Amino acid sequence: MDPIQQAVPGTTPVPSTADDLETTAQKLEALANVVKEGNSLALYTGLKLSSPKPRDAESIALSQMTPSELESYTDWKTRTTPVPPFDWEHNKTPIPTGAQSEKKFTRRAEAMDVVWGYKGATPEHASWLTFNMPGTLPLVKAVSRVLTAQLHYQNDPLVHLGPMEVAEIETAKSIVRIAQGNRERELQRIRKATRSMTRSIEVLNSRMDSLEKSEPSAQKRSQSQTQVPVPDGSPPGGVRLGE
Repeated sequence: MDPIQQAVPGTTPVPSTADDLETTAQKLEALANVVKEGNSLALYTGLKLSSPKPRDAESIALSQMTPSELESYTDWKTRTTPVPPFDWEHNKTPIPTGAQSEKKFTRRAEAMDVVWGYKGATPEHASWLTFNMPGTLPLVKAVSRVLTAQLHYQNDPLVHLGPMEVAEIETAKSIVRIAQGNRERELQRIRKATRSMTRSIEVLNSRMDSLEKSEPSAQKRSQSQTQVPVPDGSPPGGVRLGE
């Protein structure tokens, strides 16, 4: 069945990386018609190219936590388990060397400020905690995830949109990305075939030019020079009958 005739909610086909150029074009036309008619790409494609995602920073962070981090964070939020005291004056140690160490321990220090309600935690405090208070590390990591998610959420250009609007954008982006990938693949294939054809044509043209410009062979010149005309009615080779 022609994909253009399949614009039905939940069943309209979407391009795949296995589609050739013609199939991709047909599916795109059907999807473009969905948009022209004022319908939702996400719904008409059955949300195939968009998965429901949490829209708040904490939910995003919770989905990324390990079991121990999630348990510690839940206990902390519900005040089930009190946070042990921390000696901010003495509990310090240099951070380990490494390209990402300073960034990692800075994030943990920011989380420690939140956990203990303190202002001024440093990477050195976080380094000491990591190696001397391993029981509180899952909580610090969990809060760090929340802080990171909040930062990303604030910078998200789609933060002001609703879930269905986000799904619509994600669906359109995926369709365009796949279609453009198919187009580029086919164009590369065409360019490769065209280059091969051009090289082959050059070889054939070279043969034709070579033959057209070549001198007659020595054998043909010799035959042309020694051939004696035979009079009409005479036997071949100029030999007369009766001789």
